Amino acid sequence: MTVATIASLINMKGGVGKTTLAFNLSWYCAWQANLKVLAVDLDPQANLSQSFMGAKRYREYIQQNEGTIVEIFEQFSAPTRRQGSPALVSAEDVIHVLYQRSASTTTIICWSSVAERFDFEAKSWCGT
Repeated sequence: MTVATIASLINMKGGVGKTTLAFNLSWYCAWQANLKVLAVDLDPQANLSQSFMGAKRYREYIQQNEGTIVEIFEQFSAPTRRQGSPALVSAEDVIHVLYQRSASTTTIICWSSVAERFDFEAKSWCGT
């Protein structure tokens, strides 16, 4: 089983180029390196989705009430009280460490249930 490489682009400040980098990295991996790519757009502005689809096609998609990431999050409600313990599931049970340069720098992790279907995954998380 081949496991995907995942790049998560996270910075709490807006306007630093996360979406631009995610788009260009995903485009390069798909079109130049011929990899299967999953780009996840969790930014409420949906700029990564619009970059791939174009503004007109994205508008049509939304007007046709096609599913978005919002529907996924709406399935879950906030817990009413704390339950369970973080000790019940260890990080090793859910996360595969692919590469670690040093404790203070880069760690690339894999969400194996999704990642095994792709060669590369880029995520664009929202800033503040």
